[in-house]
Amino acid sequence: MLNFSLRDALGELTLTEITSLLSISSKYEFQDIRTIVTQYLESLFPNTLKDYKASKFHEKMPPPDQLFDLIVVAHRCELPTILPVLYYLCARLPMQDIVERLGTFPAYLMKNLLLCRSEICDYYGHFIIEEGLQSSSTGAWGILRICESKHCLQK
Repeated sequence: MLNFSLRDALGELTLTEITSLLSISSKYEFQDIRTIVTQYLESLFPNTLKDYKASKFHEKMPPPDQLFDLIVVAHRCELPTILPVLYYLCARLPMQDIVERLGTFPAYLMKNLLLCRSEICDYYGHFIIEEGLQSSSTGAWGILRICESKHCLQK
């Protein structure tokens, strides 16, 4: 009964509330809740072109702070499958929105995002249109290595 109710309720929650559920369920090892939240987030930030287009979530962009917060939590909770789309959405933001988070977004993630912003937009813009996002068995970081720069998302 909890699974069904939680699945239904997630659609009514804000991205901030969903991010909090991911964090809490991971920290306290509530695997059933984490699984439901993870599946929901993967439906919002899918790894195939077909699912990305179908989700339409990217058309009603949440506030930038919610995207940045989710990136931090996804890293901490080891949920790499949603990172490529999250980084792409953040890279598409106006530079002012990115710079405003200099003090709150972890420095190494911000450095990578800023150094690779144009490469991410160019690569993923083409990739989403042409081929779709594909997750790798090693996680999203293998996908994010998109330029030859040693600074570009190599952490």
